[in-house]
Amino acid sequence: DNDEMVSAYIIENQKCAGINEDSLCPLFSIVKFPQAVYVAHILYESGKSLNDKITVRKRNLMKDTWSPMMNGFKVCRKFSYAELLQLSLQESDNNACDLLFDLFGGPEKVEEYMVELGFSDIRIAKTERQMMNDRSAAVLNVASPKAIAILLQWFYEHHNDDEYLAFVWQLMADCKTGTSRLPSVLSDDDSIIHKTGTGFSTAKGVSAINDAGIIMHPDGSHCIAVVFVLNHPDGVDAAERLLVKTIAEFLEKH
Repeated sequence: DNDEMVSAYIIENQKCAGINEDSLCPLFSIVKFPQAVYVAHILYESGKSLNDKITVRKRNLMKDTWSPMMNGFKVCRKFSYAELLQLSLQESDNNACDLLFDLFGGPEKVEEYMVELGFSDIRIAKTERQMMNDRSAAVLNVASPKAIAILLQWFYEHHNDDEYLAFVWQLMADCKTGTSRLPSVLSDDDSIIHKTGTGFSTAKGVSAINDAGIIMHPDGSHCIAVVFVLNHPDGVDAAERLLVKTIAEFLEKH
């Protein structure tokens, strides 16, 4: 039954609709969005520049994970906060995500900030390395579609508050992943800022195909859409088709 696999929430024109919208679902790389909101907050509070750099030694990075940053250097290289955010948000680089966790106090600090903003249904406990070493740990970074949607609404309202949040917004507007997910429901003149999450492939299919974003219409209105497709038995393509179908049906009805 598709309804058992799908959890979703849509906000458009003050109207909301959902299916299993309060269920806590594994975020996978959608975790990089609340992390970036938190990093922007800390950079703003500390007055640091996005161009400030840290030294990264290749030997300290994970080898067997999705990480485009590994291609760019041999032993050691300086990366700015801006570059790490760009790699994490646009390319979903797992090493960049963990470097940001290391630099800014770990998953629990991100969760604390989410609670401070009023989001108790966003729970972040594990780094990418911990999830890679123990796949069962992935279910400890969870959120309800409703909580992620309301965080996106908060982001929509606050993304011009400072240069750091504005930069995060710009990165998510140029997201490189998940073109066959939410972006495929856009009309010609729409644009989207979004972040995807992809689970593990298992013998039972794919554990999660997720997308969360803000669709911007040319008339200035916007729609927030969050969809999690969990444990689809037929793999990634089928899960993506179900994600798109879910959103398209919601948008038609509402």
